Amino acid sequence: MLPFRPTLPGSLLVAALTLGACKGDPTGPTARAVAWSCSTVVTPQAPQTGDAPNVQRLLINSTCQSPTLGNFTGSATQIVTFTNPTTGAFTLTATVTYQLSGGTMVTTATGGGTPTGPTTLAFSGPETVKSGTGTYAAVTGTLSYTGSADQATGKGQFSSSGSLTY
Repeated sequence: MLPFRPTLPGSLLVAALTLGACKGDPTGPTARAVAWSCSTVVTPQAPQTGDAPNVQRLLINSTCQSPTLGNFTGSATQIVTFTNPTTGAFTLTATVTYQLSGGTMVTTATGGGTPTGPTTLAFSGPETVKSGTGTYAAVTGTLSYTGSADQATGKGQFSSSGSLTY
């Protein structure tokens, strides 16, 4: 039996296969920087039994655009708690469902804001990804958002940016 002696082309093939394997699984989760902006329609909801007088419930429907995720929509159930009657400051919590091409993504937003005029508000805070479906079934990530709304018109806008892994 002859001893194995690698030839140069065979050695290059092994090296190429080894380097290719070092790149990781191309079908595995990938971290992606993302950003989007949304226009919103805000609809006040009826209080629920047990809500304090300083709590307001809102339904927020969004139309969003993103260079990385394309066009999509969102729907949020938000609870606003007015914390300072003098300044009008408030905290908020929301569960947001985004309908993206290829699946859905559910996030939880928290934060707060203050009035910026007689009927306008500014708000900001963190948004944490909780779950998803389809392309986003294993999505994780954190985002930051900032936005504004006009209580007189029921219109608003916000922008989010951060990182998603899916």
